[in-house]
Amino acid sequence: DITLKINKGDSYEGKIDVNFNLDKITKDVFMDYAGSDLQNIKLNNNKIDAKDGNFEFLRDGRFLSLPPDALSKGKNQASIRFSNDYTNDGNGLHSFVDIDKKQYIYSQCEPYFANKIYPCFDQPSLKGTMKMTVIAPKEWTVISNEIEDKNALNNPNVAEFLKEEEKNDYKVWSFNRTPPLSTYLYTLISGPYMEIVNQNPYNNIPMSLFSR
Repeated sequence: DITLKINKGDSYEGKIDVNFNLDKITKDVFMDYAGSDLQNIKLNNNKIDAKDGNFEFLRDGRFLSLPPDALSKGKNQASIRFSNDYTNDGNGLHSFVDIDKKQYIYSQCEPYFANKIYPCFDQPSLKGTMKMTVIAPKEWTVISNEIEDKNALNNPNVAEFLKEEEKNDYKVWSFNRTPPLSTYLYTLISGPYMEIVNQNPYNNIPMSLFSR
C-alpha cells in the first residue's frame, strides 16, 4: 500500500507498506529506491536503527538492503517512510509548470523508474497488488490505474502527513486495489485538470478525458 502527500512546489513525502514472502533468509534481500531521504524503516514491526540518520549503511546506489536479522522465513512486512523531490527529466514523479503558470504532476515508471518515487521491489517479474492513497492540494485532481474508492478514506497513515491546520487545503483520494501488477505499470497523475466525463460509457465502464 502506498500513501503519498504531494505538495505544490518541489517535494513530496510518503509511506509504503509492503507484504512479501521469503523462501529463505539471506543477506541479499533488497528493495529498490533511488529517492533522496528515508525517515523510518520497520521490518515485521521492528524499527531499524538509522545509525547515520538516513540509512546510508543500507544503501548501495538504487539498492536498499533489508537486514536479515529482521526478516522471517515466510510472511514479512516492511513499512518505510520517505521524502523526495519531483523530477524534471520525465522519469519517476515528474513536475512541470505549464504556460497557465499552474503545476502538473505525472509519473513515468517504465522500465525501471518506480523506485525513483518510492521504495519497492522494482522488478517486472515480481508482481503484487497495489493500493494508493494520495493527499493532494484540494484544487488538484488525482488519477491512477483504478477508480476512486470513496469508502476507503480512513487510511490511518493519512494522520501522519495531514496536519489539522492543513485539512482545508488538501483533499484525500483513495483508489481501488489493483490486480497483480508490475511496479512500472502503476500510475499517478495530478494537477488542476479539467475533466470531461463520458455520459454513455461502454458496458458501464467509467471513462473521462482530462485536459489542461
